[in-house]
Amino acid sequence: MIQTHFAIILSGISSFLFAQDFSYHLDPVARLTFSSVVYSVGDTAGGSDCWGYVDRKGNDYAIMGILDGTAIVRVNDLKVIATVPGPMERDPYFHRDMMTYGDYLYICHEMTGTNEGIQIIDLSTLPDSIRYVDTINRSDAGGQSANTSHNLFVDESTGMLYTVRKYANGVRLLSLKDPEKPQDVGIIETPDAHDVFSRNDTVFVAEGWNGSFSIWDAKEMKSSPSLLARVGIPSGGYVHTVWTTADGNYLMTAEETSRRTMKIWDITNFDDIEMVGEYLGSSNLAHNIHIKHNLAFVSHYSSGAIVVDISDPANPVEVANFDTYTASDESTYLGAWGIYPFSPNGYVYVSNAEGHLDILRFREESLSIHMSSETFPERISLGNNFPNPFNGETSISVSISSEREVSLEVFNALGIRVATVFNGSLPAGDYSFRWQSGGMPSGIYFARLSSSSIVQSVKMLHLK
Repeated sequence: MIQTHFAIILSGISSFLFAQDFSYHLDPVARLTFSSVVYSVGDTAGGSDCWGYVDRKGNDYAIMGILDGTAIVRVNDLKVIATVPGPMERDPYFHRDMMTYGDYLYICHEMTGTNEGIQIIDLSTLPDSIRYVDTINRSDAGGQSANTSHNLFVDESTGMLYTVRKYANGVRLLSLKDPEKPQDVGIIETPDAHDVFSRNDTVFVAEGWNGSFSIWDAKEMKSSPSLLARVGIPSGGYVHTVWTTADGNYLMTAEETSRRTMKIWDITNFDDIEMVGEYLGSSNLAHNIHIKHNLAFVSHYSSGAIVVDISDPANPVEVANFDTYTASDESTYLGAWGIYPFSPNGYVYVSNAEGHLDILRFREESLSIHMSSETFPERISLGNNFPNPFNGETSISVSISSEREVSLEVFNALGIRVATVFNGSLPAGDYSFRWQSGGMPSGIYFARLSSSSIVQSVKMLHLK
């Protein structure tokens, strides 16, 4: 869990013995229920994917696809600030997907009708209201109609929007240089496409019924990205989800098919991609995966929300869970549909097919044991950056009471490391480190100070 600034007092370091372990928890905070449609027993439509946002005052918002559009919920008082009207025709399960880029929200749908296409919403006017910017429903760069899409992904590091093409035969590439007027720059053609993920314009595509995933280089030739690798999954089901670790060394996939495991792939060499680990929860049917640090947060249908420790990719271990669908644990498309774990305040949002939005709080407890023959205060502190908000450059203060190894890093809102400000040994003292954001897009970032078992974070707002 990312925490706000605090100082830690430790016992002395003479004759020091240390043993460290952690326990993880998903604690319920609240449940909101939106309308749903029950077609038959075990066949319900009400909620689709979810995302999150934090406004400039630090308020958290859960964002969820519902029957008639997209609901934006302020977490501290559970108020539905707005429902963005969306299309409702031709898809009985009301698939909607969404992500943010800075203060902008992008929404896609598989339905047609009101506001069909990619919706652009300005969230900077929260906490009181939102501003509807535009809807994009023109044809893509390949000339294909683009009024519907199953999935989208925003690569914050490069300002690119990737959407699955209407007929699931590839991916559409749009530049967000002007966030209110995305421009088509190219397409990727694949035999099938369900979900897309991008890390610094290296694009990963879950290829659905093709039983494979592919990797593309869109760094230079965005008009026509080049294929780096395609991996067929042995006895694969419907390849649904792809997501990498923050360091880009591992890829995690999920197949939306009963009794098909989530798989962890070593992708350090695109010419020799190897599956190194796999895991599956009790319902035997996984859906969406988001990776934060060394933890995979999974919406696992009737098993609910689960957290899997992938710090050892060969031996993934479930470390926390919260059952959002207590009626059964059968391998069915009920229960947890989407999950969002990136709130800086530790919230986790889970959207459910039945129309429920579960707001949870992720909690990490240290089980460390400290013993020493001497006791004297040892302090390490990460201060708030200044200025904040900032444009281009900000200063981050660090204070330590004795010499130690420290690492000061910057992460974006997805938990991806974007900069290492300092990594090394520091003598006791007070320090101020400057971070220049360079070409980083506007948005929320986190400075994280780590040393031994200590991790502290502060939130920073970058405005261009």
